Amino acid sequence: MKRNKMHQTLVRSIAWGRAHKKKFVKYFFVGISGLILDLGLLYIASDVLRIRPLVALLVTQIMVITYNYLLNKYWSFGSRGAHGRQLVRYSVVLGFNYLFGEAAMYVGNEVFGVHHLLIRAATVALAVSWNFLLYNYWVYKD
Repeated sequence: MKRNKMHQTLVRSIAWGRAHKKKFVKYFFVGISGLILDLGLLYIASDVLRIRPLVALLVTQIMVITYNYLLNKYWSFGSRGAHGRQLVRYSVVLGFNYLFGEAAMYVGNEVFGVHHLLIRAATVALAVSWNFLLYNYWVYKD
């Protein structure tokens, strides 16, 4: 009986993956391009303009957030719902991700001395997993 239940769960998981594959590929593309934009802007702000990494991260996120929100809404998830509710939900996810990123930047860079770009890449990579599910089932749900 347990084996049959495990098999059913596996079959459902595979079916779910196939159904959401196209969305995930688009979401992943937006994420990779957003990461390149994010790291590029952070590098310019912190290493070229010599702005402290914590401050640079705050400043550069405005452009990256706008880019990610709009591309994910219209292209990745094909949502045509009103911006109001979706923007509030996106802001909740964003707020959590931002606090997580700032805490990681503080601990990793300022406490342990790990390079700020490595810290940023790691925090973005971690957020990818929970963001897809939240975007698909909560944020961009019409």
